[in-house]
Amino acid sequence: MGFELDVFISYAHVDNETLATGQDGWVSLLHERLRKRLRQLLGEDVKIWRDPKLQGNDEFADTLVIRVSQAGVLLSVLSPLYIKSDWCRKELSHFCHEAERGVGLSINNKSRVFKVIKTHIPQERHPQELSGSLGYQFYEYDEATGKAREFRADLDDRRYWDKFEDLAQDISQQLIHLRSPSGTVNPAAKTGAPGSNGRQNGHPADGHEKAVIYLAETTADLTLERDRIRRELSQFGYQVVPDKELPLQGPKLIETVNEYLLQARLSVHLIGAHYGIVPELEDRSIVRIQHDLAEARGDKSQFKRLIWLPSDLKPIESRQQAFIEYLSNSPVALKNAELLREKLEDLKTVIQKQLASLQNKPAREGTDAGQTYIYLIYEQRDFDDIKPLYQHLYESGFEVMQPATGENAIEENLLNLRDCDALLVYFGHGSERWLRTQFSEISKVVDRAKPMLAKAVYVAPPRSQPKELFMTREAIVIKNFGDFHPDNLASFLQKIREAKGATQ
Repeated sequence: MGFELDVFISYAHVDNETLATGQDGWVSLLHERLRKRLRQLLGEDVKIWRDPKLQGNDEFADTLVIRVSQAGVLLSVLSPLYIKSDWCRKELSHFCHEAERGVGLSINNKSRVFKVIKTHIPQERHPQELSGSLGYQFYEYDEATGKAREFRADLDDRRYWDKFEDLAQDISQQLIHLRSPSGTVNPAAKTGAPGSNGRQNGHPADGHEKAVIYLAETTADLTLERDRIRRELSQFGYQVVPDKELPLQGPKLIETVNEYLLQARLSVHLIGAHYGIVPELEDRSIVRIQHDLAEARGDKSQFKRLIWLPSDLKPIESRQQAFIEYLSNSPVALKNAELLREKLEDLKTVIQKQLASLQNKPAREGTDAGQTYIYLIYEQRDFDDIKPLYQHLYESGFEVMQPATGENAIEENLLNLRDCDALLVYFGHGSERWLRTQFSEISKVVDRAKPMLAKAVYVAPPRSQPKELFMTREAIVIKNFGDFHPDNLASFLQKIREAKGATQ
């Protein structure tokens, strides 16, 4: 889009001063490391500029006005002195003003301003222009003591390098968008509103959009764990929301979280020892509000929750203890949810399995929105025998789903039971216990959008006395120990058509 500079670093000069002689300043190190890493990520040089000389009380020179206007993205190094500096605030304000006059302050739903938080500052004190930016915290905050410790910018502090990599990756993706022809940028995304664009993290559209996951904001004691999960999901191409800071005003927070949840098929909640921040006009913490809204959404749609509690969790506050007891014991809290008390790596594995299942079996709007799906369950030894049934069902205008096999078979089959419109169980070589197991699986599915149109058991060879006596009130029973004939399924298919007609 014709920017002379790729990145303009806005900072208070005191934040680049060192406490010992012979050291490189924090901002100088960030500048040089970004230059090298962005070159590696983009495969070409990146122009990064910062003012190494002028102080915050100098006149806002014409040269800096020009420099700020020429930049594709602005990187603000937030600190207590930054928010007090007229100089820094002018740089931020001018960039935002010029961006709005040009291509927009947000491109593809991603802000062109990157908020690097070097030193802890309460969110309500952040400049208004940065209020919606997610931010990259280069410190660890202890809610119990109210103290923050900055990450060390040396080679040994993994926390620094993880956060640096997040920053570099996100800047590189924004620069890719900015360097693309203007026609490839989605104009609707300039607003930056939740849900205004389905693409995130620069992953190209390939016709197979991956699931959106709501990774709930958590308390400071689990921020690093949340960052690790977010980083890994982003690397796999999943869209992770929220991708902006959540509001601290109750009604606005609820509205924003609901907008994000409407996009998502899965939410993940990391529950720590602290209760967390309580926003204005609310008596619940942000952590609790996010969970409650996800719980309410899961009651009405095809939506799952994963709730993770560290195995050594010791709640510090009575309100948090009550919240954890609710999550652990309430049937309402556990509906459409899975509660985990495992290692973080195990949680990441569960998330990947859930998302893989969602990706392989996208949710459908319902039986009246398209084809009617019949889930045909059979034992593998009966594969050759079910072929005539499969063929007849397909020729009768139905879509046929088959049992899954392999590593994710359990999850896949539960999803089939959730998404199918009707169920047909082929009772051939399987035992009666196997048959009962198939029906017991149905009780595990709690998030179906509509009741099944019909269920049937097709009792087939080999013939046996238990099969001749077999009866059930759970489904239509079709007995045929000879060759298949279309009339065998007539009553089952008629029931489906009648039930479907009644729902339309």
